[in-house]
Amino acid sequence: MRVWLQPDRMAALNVSPAQVRQALAANNYLAAVGQTRGSLVQVNLTANTDLRSVAEFEQLVVRQENGAVVRLRDVAQVALGAEDYDAAVNFSGQTAVFIGIWALRPRTPSTSSSASGRRWRRSSRTSPSRIQARIAYDGTAYIEDAIREVETTLGRPSSSW
Repeated sequence: MRVWLQPDRMAALNVSPAQVRQALAANNYLAAVGQTRGSLVQVNLTANTDLRSVAEFEQLVVRQENGAVVRLRDVAQVALGAEDYDAAVNFSGQTAVFIGIWALRPRTPSTSSSASGRRWRRSSRTSPSRIQARIAYDGTAYIEDAIREVETTLGRPSSSW
């Protein structure tokens, strides 16, 4: 989430950047508040104050005094944005989105790649027609070849992943 403070609005409403930061920090956590028990059921209760949408951030109370409430939208422009604007991804000359997938144990890169490919193909069928889903690079072929070369060098039979 990107929050662009508007210094003129902040000065007019007597709000400091520290107050905005404090309000954001105070409203970005998950806390366990306890549990409730019945004869056949037990429910653990949590209070999720994690803000997720632009609208939720805009509603955030930054300052409250004598019944007057100043919300984040009153002193800032809030927009969903990239974490880093210094990088761009292109594929075949078109603007693209990069999604990296790394295998975690106990999965091997090969099994992760085939499972990810199946999911990717399923999700791409439901994508809007103007969005094309392609796998630009799959490192599993390189990894499998490297393992075969090591096994051949060591004189062991090649195992399949």
